[in-house]
Amino acid sequence: MEINILKVGLSVLAAVAVSSCSDWMTPKPIINDVSLTEIVKDDAYYEALREFKKSEHSVSFGWFSEWDEGDASTTNMLQAVPDSMDIISLWGSFGLTPKKKADLDFVTKVKGTKVVLCSFIGEVGCLFTPAEYAESLDMQKEYWGWVDGDNEAIHNSIIRWTKAISDSLYATGYNGIDIDYEPGEYGGSLCQNSQYFTWFVEEMGKYIGPQSGTDRLFILDGYLENIPTPSKLGVYFDYFVTQAYTWGATKSDSWLEGRLSQYYNVYKSIYSLEEFTNRLIVTENLESALDCLQGGFAWKDDSGRTLKRDKFPSLVAFASWEPDNGFRKGGFGAFRFSNEKINTPRYKWMRKAIQQQNPAPGYNVVKKEDCL
Repeated sequence: MEINILKVGLSVLAAVAVSSCSDWMTPKPIINDVSLTEIVKDDAYYEALREFKKSEHSVSFGWFSEWDEGDASTTNMLQAVPDSMDIISLWGSFGLTPKKKADLDFVTKVKGTKVVLCSFIGEVGCLFTPAEYAESLDMQKEYWGWVDGDNEAIHNSIIRWTKAISDSLYATGYNGIDIDYEPGEYGGSLCQNSQYFTWFVEEMGKYIGPQSGTDRLFILDGYLENIPTPSKLGVYFDYFVTQAYTWGATKSDSWLEGRLSQYYNVYKSIYSLEEFTNRLIVTENLESALDCLQGGFAWKDDSGRTLKRDKFPSLVAFASWEPDNGFRKGGFGAFRFSNEKINTPRYKWMRKAIQQQNPAPGYNVVKKEDCL
């Protein structure tokens, strides 16, 4: 059934100006504190940037909120994010205006950044439901054909809904979805039912993720260990993102090793240790603006000595972490890293962390022994 692309009403948009943020390719970062829309980089630069993002490497990831059109300040635009950010997971409103669509297109098509939508999947219709049918949960369920207690109707509603999500992703230009799986706190009739959630993942996996044959991402974060039959559903996800939040406590690399071991034990029947390590992204909590501006929290070395926070905060530590098994980790990231957009320079610590994980030629990574 046609959903008329859920009435996104997208216009044909002109090319937009480019960002002037620094990145992994630039030995001497170009940072313009007056405007983020100056054209300062050539086609060869962006081509190299896109090629790097296609290569096998540990990715940089983050949940981004408060996205706007940049009328008052360009700091809230996606273009303000460091060029070499691999994946931006949008938290909040996904609605597109012509200006936001142009911003999205520039970041995804020119910079090669993947921009995905993050949402709880509590009920049928999450992510995409026409506004006039989303005024109540009953209206939303009726629109998609969900009938409580009728498994055939429920399955068909999930099939219809996931196809609509896929169509909408194509129409809008987003690169996939990121499920925040926390059924206890943010549950609903879909995610709290093992069969219904399984149907959702299987149907969604036809359009995005490693089973789809597309380059669109299917990401799982939250309670990675609690999804129904992980030995069955785990194959549908490109990345597993652990909310390895330190909550201000001083941690060390051994703690991240524990996270890796914990989740690998859940998925080891379908992934080798190398395969799973390559898919695990560890993320810090930077919701506190003050802590975000300082790059996170204090960190310890393997001897238990606390490192200087102003040189080696937890965000840099997450990026620096190299698993003991010798395999490349999926990457690092942070919740609400966009709080750092007002730092001097903008995204100071996220830039340092990206360089720490994937240093450009000539870049001197921060060593723990120099931070005691």
